[in-house]
Amino acid sequence: MKSETENKIADEARTISYYLIGEYPGEQEINLYSEANQKLEIVLEPRFEGRLWEVMLKHRNMFGVFDAGLALVSPESLIRQKILVMLAILETSPQYCHNFLSVPFKKTHLIFIGQRAFVSVLKSILGFMIVKTYSILWR
Repeated sequence: MKSETENKIADEARTISYYLIGEYPGEQEINLYSEANQKLEIVLEPRFEGRLWEVMLKHRNMFGVFDAGLALVSPESLIRQKILVMLAILETSPQYCHNFLSVPFKKTHLIFIGQRAFVSVLKSILGFMIVKTYSILWR
């Protein structure tokens, strides 16, 4: 039976993985994520990052907005480190590496890419405002 901490770490790994690639990770990737967090000693300070992380895990549909905001406000934050650790694990995992390999696309897909870029800018602006507000309120 897993401890509460192990369940929490596994939930984090699933949330981050789904955000990054739209798939849940396997047990091996979850174990690697847990091990990496321990070895790198990624412990969030409770006042700001810890509270923000709880909000991010609670409101998973806004995860990308918070991540975009953190990338602008605090790119070296421990939350971003957690996300990048999971990204590295997924990218090097044979089961999920196909999500990171380039594929040929038609020129008509440039419209889709332009739309995605526009939405990303909007997410960044919204995320910046939210994270900046939280950082002022919680520090």
